[in-house]
Amino acid sequence: MPSHRPVQALCETLKRRWGSGLGTEIASLVTSCLALFRLTKDLKVEHEQLVGALQKWLDEHPIPPEGRNSCPFKDKDGKQAI
Repeated sequence: MPSHRPVQALCETLKRRWGSGLGTEIASLVTSCLALFRLTKDLKVEHEQLVGALQKWLDEHPIPPEGRNSCPFKDKDGKQAI
């Protein structure tokens, strides 16, 4: 059975980058995509399956929370990238 440590590390990184609320929501998208791979013997997933997982997540999270830009990165001038 594979270790869950890499997934846990990824989730913690997302929480640090986007905060516990939005980071947790983004981590749920990542884990739902990873779960698709566990359902197959050869660890192959069709593109449409991943798009479906993303679309479901977008339907549940259509816009960022009030007052928050969903991009955590800064542009070359140090302003929040959009």
